[in-house]
Amino acid sequence: VINRGGNAYRADEESCCAAAYEVHNKKRALVGVQSLSFVKTAGIAPSVDNVMVLGVETGEILRTKPGVTSAALPVNDHGCRPLDVDPYDPHTGPVHAVDCSPFFRNVFLSCSSDGCIRLYSVLERHALRSLEPPTSGETAFGATTKNNFLYDAQFSPFRPGVVACVSRNSSLHLYDLEKD
Repeated sequence: VINRGGNAYRADEESCCAAAYEVHNKKRALVGVQSLSFVKTAGIAPSVDNVMVLGVETGEILRTKPGVTSAALPVNDHGCRPLDVDPYDPHTGPVHAVDCSPFFRNVFLSCSSDGCIRLYSVLERHALRSLEPPTSGETAFGATTKNNFLYDAQFSPFRPGVVACVSRNSSLHLYDLEKD
């Protein structure tokens, strides 16, 4: 049985769900996944056997190990399998978005409510670069803020090195990383 939005679904041969997984952080605590992105592999279309990058509610960024989703793992009492993951340096707030570059196969970004966009290489645990959009000091609703609560960030599908993000203070920020 798989729970989606409060509704229970049974995973069987006619279902489109291949498997259900539970995600635990490095402290072995169960965490909620907020976002995910398949890592682009040269010449291979993304599939469930590819590596995924996950952003979780605790601010952690996790990477699945190659082929882990195709391994035959035991199912627990909830009908889920444990997902084997490796951690990256975390944010200080929930991760709202992760996105893999369509041009550079090992590069991905994350954005968080801590007001920071981080660029990573799949091959390194530490962030390659951090971007913090400037704050206007006031949100659209009149409250003051010290940082930009970021809702989403993505790489441009058309230009390498261009990143866009949106924040709570109703701002759209564009970065051209090739010009820095």
